[in-house]
Amino acid sequence: MMSAFDQQNFEDMLQAQIILQTFRKRDTYMVEYPSDLQLLLYGEKDWLQQLSVLFDSGNYVTSPVELIDVPKGKGMIRHYVHMNFADQLYYTWLVIKCFPAIIRKINPAVNDPASILKSYGSDSDWMQKTFRNNLDLIGMERAALKSHHGYMFSTDITNFSPSIDHQLLKTELVAAGVDERYAEMLRVALSSWSNLPGRSLPQLFWASDIISEFYLYPMDEYLRQKGYAFTRIFDNVEIFAKDESICRILFADLIRFNSKRGLYFNESKTVFEGTEGLRTFLSGKKSLAQNIKSKFKSFPTGIAKTYYMAESWIGDSDVTQRLNSRPEDTLPYIKHYSDFQIDIGDNLAAFIINDTNRYPYQIYSILRWLSDHPDEITPGLFKSFTKIIKDEKKPVYIICLAADLLMKYGTIEDFNFIRSQVEFSSQASIKTELAAMIRIFFAMQDKSDLSSTN
Repeated sequence: MMSAFDQQNFEDMLQAQIILQTFRKRDTYMVEYPSDLQLLLYGEKDWLQQLSVLFDSGNYVTSPVELIDVPKGKGMIRHYVHMNFADQLYYTWLVIKCFPAIIRKINPAVNDPASILKSYGSDSDWMQKTFRNNLDLIGMERAALKSHHGYMFSTDITNFSPSIDHQLLKTELVAAGVDERYAEMLRVALSSWSNLPGRSLPQLFWASDIISEFYLYPMDEYLRQKGYAFTRIFDNVEIFAKDESICRILFADLIRFNSKRGLYFNESKTVFEGTEGLRTFLSGKKSLAQNIKSKFKSFPTGIAKTYYMAESWIGDSDVTQRLNSRPEDTLPYIKHYSDFQIDIGDNLAAFIINDTNRYPYQIYSILRWLSDHPDEITPGLFKSFTKIIKDEKKPVYIICLAADLLMKYGTIEDFNFIRSQVEFSSQASIKTELAAMIRIFFAMQDKSDLSSTN
C-alpha cells in the first residue's frame, strides 16, 4: 500500500500523462515517435507508479534530446526539441510540483491549484483563462487602451526561450514558494536538455509554456507598478501612452529592466505608431485595404481557381519554388491551394522525396497535414511514402510518419511492406519505431472492435 506522499506523486504522474495527451491533441505538429505514443496512450499504471517513485528519489537521469530545425521568416530557424517520453513525463511532473506556487504568484486569489490543473484536459481555453483573465488579445487591447492613449509600441523578445536563465529561474521559483529540491531538479534537467550552458527552455511543451509565463511575470509586475497600460501574450508586448515621446521613454525603461534578466527586444519587430488604426480595428470598422481584400475573397471560387490554374500553366514548378523559397509558409501554401481545389499532389509527391530539401521538419509538416486531410492523398503520394520508408538517410520521425500514412490509408500490401521493414531495415532505431507503430495499430484496432461490440 502506498503512503499518502507516494500516492500524491503517482497522482501527479497520472496528471502529467493526461496533460501530455491533451497537449498532443492541441498541437498536432509536434514531432513524435511511435515509441512515445505507445507509452503516452497505453503506458501501464505499474510502470508509471515506479517512475513516479524514481522521479521523487532524485536519482532519475535524463536522456539526450534531439534538436529539430524549424524554418522561420527571413531564413532564420528555431529549434524544436524532441525528448523521449520518460523525459517528457519528468518535465511535466516537475512543473506540476511547481504549479501551486507559480499560479499563486501570478494570481494570489487562487485557492485550489489542483482543480485548475485537472481542468486542463477538458478546457481548450485553459491558458487564456488561467493566465490572461479569460481575455484574448482583442479583449486585452480593449481593456488597456484608453481615450488619452494616442501612441503605442509593439515588440517581442528576441530568442526568448533560449534566453531563460536556469539559475535565475530556480531562485525565483524558490522565492515564490516552490520546494527547493524540486526547483533544483528542474534546473538540472533543463541544463541537461539545453545546448546553451545554463540557459534555454525546450520548445513546444506544456511545461515550457507554464515556465515562460512565470519567467515573464516580473515584467508584468514592473509594468503595473509603473502604471503602464499594456497587453502581453507570451513574449509579445504592446504598450500604450499619450504620445510618441513618452512611448520612447517607456521603451528605453523596459529595455533596462529586461536586460537585467537576460532578455532583449527584437528590433526588427519593434513598431512605434499611433493608435488610430487599432481603434478602428477594435470598433469593427474596416480600412480600404481590408475592404478590397474582403471583396476578393467574396469572388466565386471558380474565378479564383481559374486564376491559380493559369498560374500553374505558366510555370509548372511554381509550387516547388514557393515551398523552397518560403519554407516557413509551407502549411499556409498547402491550405491555400486546397481551399481553391487546386490539385498539387504530384508536386508534393516530388517535393517530399527530394534530397535537396533543407528542412526535414518541412516534410514532416506536409505529411502531418496529409494525415489530417487524407482525401488529398494521391496515388503519386502513396509511392512517395514508400520511397521515404526505404530511404534510411531520412530522419526516423519522417520515416515513421510516412509508414503511418501507408498503414492508415494504404492497402494490405502496404501494411505487409511496413512489417517487412521491421525485419529487413539496417537501422535498429527504425526497427524499434516501426514495431511500436504496428503494436499501436493493433491496439487501436482492438479498441475499435471492443467499442463497436459494446
